[in-house]
Amino acid sequence: MGKTLGLKNFTLMAASISEKILNHTNVQKLMKSNEKFYAVIVGQFFDEAMKAFSNLFDAHLILFSVLSMRTFDQDGMKYNICY
Repeated sequence: MGKTLGLKNFTLMAASISEKILNHTNVQKLMKSNEKFYAVIVGQFFDEAMKAFSNLFDAHLILFSVLSMRTFDQDGMKYNICY
């Protein structure tokens, strides 16, 4: 039960941080600017809301992670020519 509560709290914290970022005055200005970018780089750890910037700015989405690769990602590498 403790792990479930910890994950729930972490998820709520991540959502709160994303909300604060998206509501920041400078981010709001950028979102309304009609800017276009070649790429948007987003962390791959509870940053799902930021992935929408690639669509908003008509840009490629590049994900990065400071964590080690998960097993299912390693298995996917065998079948994906992008790796």
